[in-house]
Amino acid sequence: MSPIAAIISPAAAEKYKGEIGRYPCGTGPFKLAEFVPEERVVLVRNEDYWGKKPEIQRVVYKVITDPATRVMALQAGEVDLVRDLPSAEISRLETDQRFKILKTIGVRTQYFGFNMYRDYFKDVRVRQAFNYAIDRESIVKHVMHGVGHPAKGFVVPTVPGHLKMEGYSHNPEKAKQLLAEAG
Repeated sequence: MSPIAAIISPAAAEKYKGEIGRYPCGTGPFKLAEFVPEERVVLVRNEDYWGKKPEIQRVVYKVITDPATRVMALQAGEVDLVRDLPSAEISRLETDQRFKILKTIGVRTQYFGFNMYRDYFKDVRVRQAFNYAIDRESIVKHVMHGVGHPAKGFVVPTVPGHLKMEGYSHNPEKAKQLLAEAG
């Protein structure tokens, strides 16, 4: 798992305050060579790194916000690696010998939120009914093309400190019952 946070220089934190993300400093295996916001980040091997030096001399992270464009860049050989592939594209790309698809559980949860200013959502039975009505397995299978896991809570298991939850089963009859009780 990648580190979620890292030790930062107290001097840099004091100097740059809330802008520290624009002024990287550190002792890692790579150092910043170029940063163009919303376009690219270029890293080069840090020859002063205290540990084993990476074999790669240079890494370019391109910002490609459109998922379809990311896939086209991969297929055209313009990039070596992409993240966050559209789930509908994964099975197609898996059949292409040029690519190796790695699937991991991430830290993102897709969810439906309730507008708690609406009177009907203030009743816990209505919110519970929605949870019983949702067929999470079918959403993963048909909407997400088998990529993902049914959510049991707002925080995914890959986040340290998450609470293990039983979650709601798909039970349309229970949902109807709760909605009837709530009026």
